[in-house]
Amino acid sequence: MSQRIQFGAFRSRRNAVFALLSETAGPFLSLYARRAGAFPPTPPSRWRRGLLLGAGHIGDLLYRTPSLPALASGLPDCKWEWLAPKGPDEVLSGNPHIARILNADIEEAGTRAQWTELSRLIRARNYDVAVCYDVGGYWRPLKLCVDAGIQNRVAYANKGFSAWVTSPIPATGPAAYPECFRHMVSALTGLLPAWPPKPLVYLSDSDRGQAEDCWRRLNIPQQARVLACFVTTRQPSATWPLDHFCSTLRALQETAGVRVLLAGGPSDLHVLTGLARRLASPVSVVAGELNLRALCHLLSFCSAALTTDSGPRHLANAAGIDVFFHRNLAFRKLEAGAYLASEYDLSPDAECLPLREQESVLRSVAAETVTAVIAERLGRTHPHGRPHEGRPA
Repeated sequence: MSQRIQFGAFRSRRNAVFALLSETAGPFLSLYARRAGAFPPTPPSRWRRGLLLGAGHIGDLLYRTPSLPALASGLPDCKWEWLAPKGPDEVLSGNPHIARILNADIEEAGTRAQWTELSRLIRARNYDVAVCYDVGGYWRPLKLCVDAGIQNRVAYANKGFSAWVTSPIPATGPAAYPECFRHMVSALTGLLPAWPPKPLVYLSDSDRGQAEDCWRRLNIPQQARVLACFVTTRQPSATWPLDHFCSTLRALQETAGVRVLLAGGPSDLHVLTGLARRLASPVSVVAGELNLRALCHLLSFCSAALTTDSGPRHLANAAGIDVFFHRNLAFRKLEAGAYLASEYDLSPDAECLPLREQESVLRSVAAETVTAVIAERLGRTHPHGRPHEGRPA
């Protein structure tokens, strides 16, 4: 079914032209779906097994978790599985609304053989429906679902390939990514989209034990105001300069008595230990010691987090602490900006910038400005001497 292309929704002219061509080729795409066995669609009352798929980074998974309870209650006869890569999938483990995690990564299926193997893996699961949750660039998940013979395919269709979408979701204007998925679930289930957008992480006793043991080893005083800091990202985007991070952290140590916890993955250890040597003592470093759920629990013992726009930003949101972050300037501010009242977007209003321009814009964000924002918030919400009630003794 052909949809109206919303040219203003694209970040590049090339993508808009690609979408328009896909609509012109609609009859051929429909024929392709029929030959793959992905036809005819069936009513939601007959859906029993569904697949969620799309972007699979930590944040992409986390900020969709708040809508899973509504999806489960709105379609109670359908059990949902999630296609997620190994590693990021840790944030989904233990979620009662996910029946199974199918470990695979669409982005890594770059050859014909890899694509065929992935489509066979999905076809073997006999899914009734697939929810392709990406707001843009959803054509690859859609094609994968068609090749796997999934008859019902839920997706936005305002950016092309509507012939492959059997349950199109009405497009909205640019909005925060968690809000987009909330809108999708609401349209699919008929439920009012009133649930909060805070990410949901379900901890096991082992996760809690790991985090609490790690915290005790760090030997951080009970009354300390702790700022967790993540200075790296796996995203293809610029980050706030390391020198700026260093200046802000040193200033917060010296003027506000903040205890710094530098955190990241195993590959970040060299960067974090180097940064720690440049700061006033004591500084704690945690690099790859915990799984993602345990790291989330560890963050709940902190007062706030200063981070790049990467997975830890959303882990800190799930932990329920204040989050100060530098937004990914490759995206629109309305999409990648703050989605919780406890978040503070430190970036300028610039958006949709190429990599070379992102670096200069982020460098213009003065360390003194960031220091003042964090110090004011920490001083207001965590008065000096107030114990953190949730920390392990």
